[in-house]
Amino acid sequence: MNSNQSNAGVLLRLILIELKEYFRNVQAAFWTFLYPMAIVFFLMLAFGGGTVDGGIGGLSYGSYLICGMLAVNIMSMGFFGFGIPFMEARNRGAFKMYHVFPVWKFSYISSFVLSRVLVVVLFSLVFVAANNLIYGLGLDLTVHKMFKLSVVVGFSALAFISMTFLLVSFMSKTATATAVLNIVFYPMMIFSDLFIPEESMMEQLAWINQVSPLSLTAVSFREIVINDVTLASQFNLFMTLAAIAIVCMLISLKSFQYRR
Repeated sequence: MNSNQSNAGVLLRLILIELKEYFRNVQAAFWTFLYPMAIVFFLMLAFGGGTVDGGIGGLSYGSYLICGMLAVNIMSMGFFGFGIPFMEARNRGAFKMYHVFPVWKFSYISSFVLSRVLVVVLFSLVFVAANNLIYGLGLDLTVHKMFKLSVVVGFSALAFISMTFLLVSFMSKTATATAVLNIVFYPMMIFSDLFIPEESMMEQLAWINQVSPLSLTAVSFREIVINDVTLASQFNLFMTLAAIAIVCMLISLKSFQYRR
């Protein structure tokens, strides 16, 4: 990479490198592709015949679940499909070469985040279409609707992966990062309106659902997939997710080190 190369060209090359590295990682592939499909199978087996509110009125449990699991997958991919492999790579010195390359730190961090966002968007579209077919949900998945869904997925992935980057930037040990990510992940997953309806939660714990960006994301997915709402109607969600991504990325730029 010479000094005359554009920042966009450097960023594109780094994204391609990170995509190749990601698909070579078995653990990352598990959390991205196999984990959500397995969870859907068992939950549909147990609760597939009911109806729930889901934040937008009555809908089948299958439609409710698919959108909730889409949100779970974005966060789990960020935390475990990105965060843990990143820690392992940094601890074995895989990033030392960037010390001597003329690569702006922001370009590297952006490539890491954007490569994972692309993976999440691609999988999310396949995930929704495949489960609609497997479980006969009857969702009218038009090209326009899938485009709108991909936009919301992209914003959501950017926010949660940036959040993960911020968390692991401060840590030096993979075991510590795993523990912290689990402490954040499971309460958000369990007490958000993802696959356990809010009406079934204890009142003392339901407040978590009201403030969780994960729950807001799942409701947005349902509004698009079920009610085919416009992207403009999701403006507040976009602003919330963009604020999370920007703040986390700015702090990460200050705290991130290629090796700890």
